[in-house]
Amino acid sequence: TATEEYTPYSERIEANLTLPPVKPTLVLSDSIITEKITASWVYESQDGSEQAFAEIKCNGDVIGHCGSEKYITLYTDEQGWEAGEEYELTLVVKSASGSYSEESDPVTFSIAEEVTATITATSLVEETITDDTGITRTVKALKALPLTVDVSGSGEGGILQVAVERAESYHIDRPDESRFDGYEGETIFLIRQIGEDQISITQEDLTGALDDGTKYRIIATVIDGIGQTATATEEFEVHWTQKAIIPTGTATITDTVAYITPSAENPGQGATCDIYRLSADKPELVYPNAEFGSTYVDPYPAINGGYRLVYRTVDGDYITDDNKPAWTDIETGFDHQKAIIDYGDDRVELYYNVDASHSWSKDFKETHYLGGSIQGDWNAGVSRTTSISSVVLKPLETASVGLRRLAVYTGICNVRTLDGSSFHANVEVSESNPHDRKSLISEFSLNITRVDAEGYDGMPAELWEEEQNGLE
Repeated sequence: TATEEYTPYSERIEANLTLPPVKPTLVLSDSIITEKITASWVYESQDGSEQAFAEIKCNGDVIGHCGSEKYITLYTDEQGWEAGEEYELTLVVKSASGSYSEESDPVTFSIAEEVTATITATSLVEETITDDTGITRTVKALKALPLTVDVSGSGEGGILQVAVERAESYHIDRPDESRFDGYEGETIFLIRQIGEDQISITQEDLTGALDDGTKYRIIATVIDGIGQTATATEEFEVHWTQKAIIPTGTATITDTVAYITPSAENPGQGATCDIYRLSADKPELVYPNAEFGSTYVDPYPAINGGYRLVYRTVDGDYITDDNKPAWTDIETGFDHQKAIIDYGDDRVELYYNVDASHSWSKDFKETHYLGGSIQGDWNAGVSRTTSISSVVLKPLETASVGLRRLAVYTGICNVRTLDGSSFHANVEVSESNPHDRKSLISEFSLNITRVDAEGYDGMPAELWEEEQNGLE
């Protein structure tokens, strides 16, 4: 039989059965950054082993490592990256079996230039001001509207916001006699737009007033496409070229209606007059921007009241050159002995035994705290209710019929009381008749709730006459 014979064993050869990870694809959180960037990737194994290590390079230099994490965050200040420069990141991963992947394809990013806001131009002018003590100073002055502002920094697609706010606190008298204290930081103009188009601010754009002699600041804020913000400010004072003057005028009564004619000597281009009704309450604006020399009608003059004529320059100012309010108060001599209620195209006048009482209710909320303190919150609105009682002689049916029509009228009314109030309201009517058929009176009670007027009461006299002729 044959004998099997074997050769000696061969030399030992080592075989590596592991496979390297798949070449990673690097993904960046942003292509343009300011403070930080996050690089992430997906680890794909070819031999079933997990990621053990990752190394990230910038422009060929190793700048970061991580273990099994599949992302790394890099900070611009730590890396020394500079604004306006472009950089390139690559990545290599190592498996737990000890194999390295190929280096990823490079991915580029850049560091954003720092955004800046610059007020490049305005319509302000330099002016030398001398105060009451003789001290002179040079200021940026607003002489007339519109106020124009040019700002750079937002670019075509960025956001530009321009605000005008008060730069000081002060008090100034207002024509409606409201106590107005301008306070520092109060915004009187605000606009937000895309791009760097010029901002032009007119009188109609303001939510407050630009008062002569007071200080303001322009605040320009730009926001670029990646959310960076920057702000620039410029302070100025208002010193109008056109100064207000004290107006004059007349106010006459015809059949419980007031005819008002404002006048002024050389009023100036664009100047107008605001007409306020004076009553037992605060002055009420009944017609704005009236023309000097023209006549206007107020259908509801207050009994024993008058009117305030307020000169307004083209820039809306009403302060004279010697720092006085540019207005004149005139009386009408309207001494009426009846309470008047106008509603729709009808009217009721109350002759006899007229008693009126008024009450005001503030929108107030009281809050109690555990420590024992009590605090209050007030809204600006104040509600007003009025009660009027009167009697009507039955032979005089006009008032009685008018009150019953008023009782079913659903709309705004105007109420003029003997104590000098004139206001708009809702009127509820109650009637009481004695059982004695021989009684010559009917008793009426009116519950009146004040409401805001629907626009201005005043109108040009020509329009008033046309409306009255149309009703005839």
